[in-house]
Amino acid sequence: MLRYLLADSSPIGGCDFFVLESLTAAILNGLPESMDVPIKTRKASVEGEVDEERLRELRQRHGQNMLAAIRRHVFPPALIGSRRASLVHKVHCMLHQLRLECGSWRAVNDYLQTVISFTTDHGTEAGLADFVGVEIAKMFPYWQQTYTPEDESTLDDFGLAGSGTKVGQGLD
Repeated sequence: MLRYLLADSSPIGGCDFFVLESLTAAILNGLPESMDVPIKTRKASVEGEVDEERLRELRQRHGQNMLAAIRRHVFPPALIGSRRASLVHKVHCMLHQLRLECGSWRAVNDYLQTVISFTTDHGTEAGLADFVGVEIAKMFPYWQQTYTPEDESTLDDFGLAGSGTKVGQGLD
């Protein structure tokens, strides 16, 4: 599975609206062959080997394979105060959005390990992809306090938050 993240923010009315979106591509049977369809159909058209029915069938199958392989997801939008729109604030916001969707910091880390591309405009968000090595526990100290020995469902968060694990690093 491969993931592409897209991030952008827009200042409106004294707030910065931050949106994070992912495109997830699953490696499915037939997808590599389907990726050749646009090249093959273009080549056939240029060389005059056009069987319109066959080309239509190939394009339709290509579209179906692509739709089956790619999933688009928009994370919960976030508002950032106008004086809190620096790169550090946007990294915090992005991690918070991911945590809301993934359920644990371990799952956030696993999710980020599958990201192969990060697309932004040339605004502040352009630095998000290079922002690695931040300790999650320092950015989210309040999540450490959710651990109780009786409730093992919080053990994952506590173990990760207190371990010095950093964004973009694998877990052993």
